[in-house]
Amino acid sequence: MGAERVLAEHHRLLESLDRPEEAQRELLTRILEENAHTAFGREHGLASVRTIDELRRAVPIRTHEALMPWIERAMDGEPGVLTADEPVVYFSSSGSTGREKHIPVTRTYMQRTFLPFYHAAFAPLLRTVPEAAAPGGVLNLWQDPTAPRATTRKGQPHIGASQVDYRRFGESSAV
Repeated sequence: MGAERVLAEHHRLLESLDRPEEAQRELLTRILEENAHTAFGREHGLASVRTIDELRRAVPIRTHEALMPWIERAMDGEPGVLTADEPVVYFSSSGSTGREKHIPVTRTYMQRTFLPFYHAAFAPLLRTVPEAAAPGGVLNLWQDPTAPRATTRKGQPHIGASQVDYRRFGESSAV
């Protein structure tokens, strides 16, 4: 585990908490700009959306079942359906509110959102148990190698977050 990275991501997260509306606005702007020209973006007019209220009007709340036609197109290999960046894996839900869900996960999402937060979450551990990041040490909170691995029709992983091989997203090791 890279202690420097963990602490840097934690610091960045804490700084964003001082300006939550600005941080959220910046993120929304980036997501809209990058995905406005997807099939979903074109159908919902995302190129002209600038505010959260405009987004609410353009994209009504809907169930996972209602989104499944879009997700299935992406799972079948059609590019640019929901996101400009193609899904690398599909997270699996527990299915506690119905059938198991397919949640598209892109490299961009993992690198910009999931992994920075994941690293930031380890800062309290490192402050309490600094030897957890000692050279040669192992802290295994990463992946269950024995869990079954499902795939989509096109062979993409359909797995739980604890089963992800983060090297698929540019990580050099399990953190």
